[in-house]
Amino acid sequence: MKKINKNLITIALTSLLISPILSHASDLKMNIKTSPTIRIVGGEIVKEGVRPWMTSLQFDGQHFCGASLISESWVLTAAHCVEDITKNNLNSLSVRSNFISLKSTSGSKASVADVYIHPDYNQQGKNASDIALVKLSTPITNVSFIKLATDHIISASGKPNAMASVSGWGALQQGGNSPDILQKVNVPIVSNQVCNAKEAYDGKISSTEICAGLVKGGKDSCQGDSGGPLVITHEGKFVQAGVVSWGEGCAQANKYGVYARVNSFNAWIDNIKKGNGTGLGGGNGGGNGGEEPQQPEDGTLISGQLVTGLSAQAENELIFKIDVGPDAKLLWLDIAGGEGDADIYLKHEQAPTQEDYDYAPIKWGNDEHILIRKPESGTWYIKIVGYEAFEDLELMGFAR
Repeated sequence: MKKINKNLITIALTSLLISPILSHASDLKMNIKTSPTIRIVGGEIVKEGVRPWMTSLQFDGQHFCGASLISESWVLTAAHCVEDITKNNLNSLSVRSNFISLKSTSGSKASVADVYIHPDYNQQGKNASDIALVKLSTPITNVSFIKLATDHIISASGKPNAMASVSGWGALQQGGNSPDILQKVNVPIVSNQVCNAKEAYDGKISSTEICAGLVKGGKDSCQGDSGGPLVITHEGKFVQAGVVSWGEGCAQANKYGVYARVNSFNAWIDNIKKGNGTGLGGGNGGGNGGEEPQQPEDGTLISGQLVTGLSAQAENELIFKIDVGPDAKLLWLDIAGGEGDADIYLKHEQAPTQEDYDYAPIKWGNDEHILIRKPESGTWYIKIVGYEAFEDLELMGFAR
């Protein structure tokens, strides 16, 4: 008989899942992203029509990340927003621009043709290339799009202490309710030298990132605004200087908001728009090339990459491992789908056994999940054991 492990940390599915349990781990992870989060901190409501290019990325019709309309057929966002999009769930992704209330039916909507993630993006490393393009199936016309900053524009109007602003759908203060009205917050540009100071991010900021915020905190973007635009004013017009990427906490002292620096990626953006790239839905772009993911040869999982087609007989086992960096805030492991009954065991720095492990849900069926907040850095070993024979199992792990 299966034992219940009192020490496990698992996800309460009733609070994370919007629909019944999904067979694809990537879809399950997308549902986590669409769960409510705190967002713009210290902001104010945006007036109708002021930021028509502000875009909502939506999965099954629900907002989960910000974005910006940069042309009639292209939207710019963060790579970490769309890293879980595959050719199997691409048709669930859509965009909506030129509106301020998520509860309204106004604005311009479009389905998505494909998604292009910058090839240097790596969730397990520094998010120095946390940028992605979304190609629309049909163009959004009669809506003003935002111009992207160049090196010249940044030199003229985006120097340290220049005022910028970031917008998104969310609360006016950390821990507050999340109204559905678009909000913005004004924050000054911060030099990379200041952002890399020991009391701030201690050297973690790359030259392809830009920081903004107040040294005392109080105003910031936050998780739900990921992918949204950081804009500056150049010659009286808005220009996009950054893409909301990451930060420690929200609006904390010395912990500035970190953004992908748009002018570092203009060449890549132009190449993708000219057709020199392949997206998640149709080829070799974005990690696994749109092809069916394969079992890693040495058992090392790539964070955020789905592994499919796993099978084993009863009492047989499969061993994997995942590396977790020193700054990771969570470690998530998920098995799902297929037939039979598999159990997942997890242990830090050595392979688990069925008697010696750190975490193991030990549930009936193949759907098991483990979430560890503030995991220890190093290598975590994963063992999947057949309580009964199983086949066509999916495995996904990610550390952030």
